Amino acid sequence: MAVVLQGRLLSSDTNGFGALHVEEGGIFLLDEGVPSRTDGKETQGQFCIEEQFLVPGLCDAHVHLRTSEEVQRSRCFGVYGLRDAGTRDGSGLSLSDGSRVCSAASALVPEKGYGGFLGVRVSDIVDCQRHLRALQGKGISYVKVIGSGVVNRNTGEVEPGGFPEEFLSRIVQDAADLGLSVSAHANGDQAIRSAVKAGVRSVEHGFLMSSETLRMLADRGVYWVPTVYALAGSPPGTAQADGGTLALREVLLTQLVNLSVALEAGVRVALGTDAGSPGIGFGEAVLREMDWWRSAGLSLQQILKAAVLHSAELCGFRRFASFRDGRPLSLVAVSETDGRISARPVLFDGREVGPCREDEPTALGRRLLR
Repeated sequence: MAVVLQGRLLSSDTNGFGALHVEEGGIFLLDEGVPSRTDGKETQGQFCIEEQFLVPGLCDAHVHLRTSEEVQRSRCFGVYGLRDAGTRDGSGLSLSDGSRVCSAASALVPEKGYGGFLGVRVSDIVDCQRHLRALQGKGISYVKVIGSGVVNRNTGEVEPGGFPEEFLSRIVQDAADLGLSVSAHANGDQAIRSAVKAGVRSVEHGFLMSSETLRMLADRGVYWVPTVYALAGSPPGTAQADGGTLALREVLLTQLVNLSVALEAGVRVALGTDAGSPGIGFGEAVLREMDWWRSAGLSLQQILKAAVLHSAELCGFRRFASFRDGRPLSLVAVSETDGRISARPVLFDGREVGPCREDEPTALGRRLLR
C-alpha cells in the first residue's frame, strides 16, 4: 500500500503545500498544491499522513567527525548532511563523500593559544602554506582556521587566541589559489570583523557580534553558523540553561537577538551544532539548536531554510536540498509540539531509515501502527 505524506514541502525546488506518494522502494510522485486528505485514513489504497513540514534532509554545518557511527547516529534524527570542522588527527576526512559529508580534516591553528586539539599549529606563513598544500593533497573540502579564542562560560569574555587579520588574509589568498574557501572560528566583534575583512566564506560561532558587523556579513555574502546550543549546553527553558552565570546568559541573549537581526539584514545563516564536542551529541543537537532559534522568535520555516537550504549551500552539496534531482527519495518530516521541534527520518536514498533502538519501529512503521 502506498503512503501519502502531505504538508508544507520545503526544498531548493519547491516551497508550498503538497504531497509525496511513497511506495515500496522509495518510488514517489510529487504533487504540489493538492487538496488536503484525511490524516490517518486509508483512501483508495493509500494511507494518508499529515505532516507540518517535509524536507529532503537536515544538514549540520558544524561538527567534529571521527567515526561512521556518528554519521549513522545523525541519520536517526533526520540529519543527512554533515560538515566536519576538523580534529587533530583529521579522522573525519575518511568519511567525506562530497555529497552528504564534507571535511576540513584539521584546522590551521596559531602557534600559541586556543585550538591545538582541533588541528595543526603553524609557526609562520611558510609553514602555513606547507600545511595548506598537504591538506589540499588529502582532498579537503574547505579550510578551517582559528580566528579567536572561545567564550568563557563564567566571565562571558572571549579568551585569547586566533590569527591576526593580516595572517588570515594571506591564508584566504593562498587557499583560493588552491581552489579552497576558508571558514573561521571567531568570537568577539573585532575578531569576527577581521575574519570578514580577510575574506572568509563563513564565520563559525560568532558570539558577541555587533549589528554593524552583522551587516558586513550580509553585504559580503558571508555565512554565519551561530552554534547557540554548544555554548548553552542545555535546551532552552530548562533548569540547566536558566542556571548559568549572568554573564553566560547575557552572551546567549545577545546571540539570539543577533539571529533575528541577521535574518532581517539578509545574512545567510546556516545551522551547526559543534557535535562531537563534549556533551554535544550527533543528530539530537540539531533539534536542540532549532529549539533555541525558536525561542528567539524565528518561525519553523525560517529555521528549516537555514538547516536545509543555507547549510547545504555552505557545504557545497548541490543536490542535497532537492526533491527533483533524479535520485531515490530522501525525506524527513519535521514538526513542532509545545515549543519543541522534532524530526522523523522517513527515507534515505529510497530506503526506510533504521530506528535508533532495536525495539523501535521505523518512522513510517510508527505512523502506520498508531
